[in-house]
Amino acid sequence: MNGSTFAVGAVAGLKGYANPISIARRLSHERFNNFLVGNGASQFASEQHFTAKNMLTAESKQVWEARVAEVKAKHLSPYAGHDKVSMIALDHQQQMTVGTSTSGLFMKHPGRSGDSPLPGAGYYADSLIGAATATGLGEDLMKRPLSYEIVRLMGTGLSPQAACDQAVYPFIKDLRQRFGKAGELSYIAMNNEGEWGIATNVEFTFAVGDENHPAKAYIAYPNENKTKATYKVIE
Repeated sequence: MNGSTFAVGAVAGLKGYANPISIARRLSHERFNNFLVGNGASQFASEQHFTAKNMLTAESKQVWEARVAEVKAKHLSPYAGHDKVSMIALDHQQQMTVGTSTSGLFMKHPGRSGDSPLPGAGYYADSLIGAATATGLGEDLMKRPLSYEIVRLMGTGLSPQAACDQAVYPFIKDLRQRFGKAGELSYIAMNNEGEWGIATNVEFTFAVGDENHPAKAYIAYPNENKTKATYKVIE
């Protein structure tokens, strides 16, 4: 999502292309058809001369087989963990862009899509204010569009950290009370001054950097009640 123009591009259920976010970015330049799924997304990618690629490598197959064996041997939930990559960018003109990319929930049902392609839920950007993006269990992240809500709260004058805290933790409480449980939910946010904040109910890693400060990796931990998080630099 381009925070200066609100242009959005998204794909879901795309097969056979290595960099779906590049295809999504191309879609964001279109006036219509900004969100494509399945065969339609693949057809667009082909028409735009993106290079098709077999994504089932020997290495990825080996990782998948090992994970299947681990789930069976340790009686784990096949849906534990998440692998989304989310990023917020800010340039010298205070223009902002946000993007997400994921291969999806492990052992998901064919056709399943989470929050990643959905504006407002998986991501949101407004260059006059800031941007936010999420990672975690898409089924729960879609239940309230908190990426948009965090940006809206920053627009009222809250810092990115205060906006994350105010939006995310009450929702986690609501989910537990009304839905019975809350999955893994993590958010990052940045305003157009480069200030940032995070909120999470699980152990969560993220990185921050700019041209004057080499990127640093952080790890965040929620408190026992899942009402606040602390973080520290990963040494």
